[in-house]
Parts: sequence; C-alpha cells; structure tokens
Amino acid sequence: MNFDGKVVLVTGASRGIGAVLATAFAAAGATVAVNYRERGDAAEAVVAACRAKGGDALAVHADVTDATQVEAMIETVVGEFGRIDAAADHAARCQPLDRAADLNLVHRRTTADFRRGHRPKPTEDGQCPPFRDGDPKPIGV
Repeated sequence: MNFDGKVVLVTGASRGIGAVLATAFAAAGATVAVNYRERGDAAEAVVAACRAKGGDALAVHADVTDATQVEAMIETVVGEFGRIDAAADHAARCQPLDRAADLNLVHRRTTADFRRGHRPKPTEDGQCPPFRDGDPKPIGV
C-alpha cells in the first residue's frame, strides 16, 4: 500500500497492535499521529520508529473515551499536519466493556465527521453530540 502524503491518526498506538500499525503506516509513507493515554515515553519511541521507517510522526495525548480530549487531539493533529485522511482505532482493545462501548461511540461519531470534512463539537457537559441522520451507529443504538 502507498500512503504517501496521507495523514493517519492511530489511537492506542503506544504499544501492541496500534504501535505496529503506526510504524507500518509510516513505512508506507504516511505521516502518523500516535495517540496515547498513559504511556508518553512509549508513544515517543513509536514516533522514533515511525521516523526511522521514513514517515513523519507526532505523539498526541488523549483519552479517547472523553469527547473533549478527542476534540483537542483532532485540533492538535489538524493544526500540525493540516488534515486527517484516515483513522485506525486500537485504543479500547484491552479496556473494560463499558469503556470500549464509549470509545466505539466517540470513534464512530468522529469517523463520520472526518468523512464529511468536519469534526464534532462536544456538548456543554463534554459528551459526544447526538447522532445525526445518516451517521453510522453502534450496534444496538
């Protein structure tokens, strides 16, 4: 695959499958936003690995179950690289089920808005806004 000139956001990219994906995207020419929640040092190591593979990268902190932090993460990535072309969600694989469900909701909202070229604004209480007609919805919603 060729990701030359593409900006890819990988959540949960400080270790495991997320880290492998981040470095694979970089090796394919992508600029990679390496999202992490707790392991900043590990995220910086992934950034270094991405650069060693020939791509550019940036570590960006956010708990992706928090819509306000997701918004800030997106603003950081777009501010640094101008856009986000793709997102790979790997942040909730080892999280409790309720956190995984929350992440799924935030991810689907954000992905729908990426496709439309805009990002969701959190509600006043910091939650992800309600779905609009045509948005992808998690199973059971």
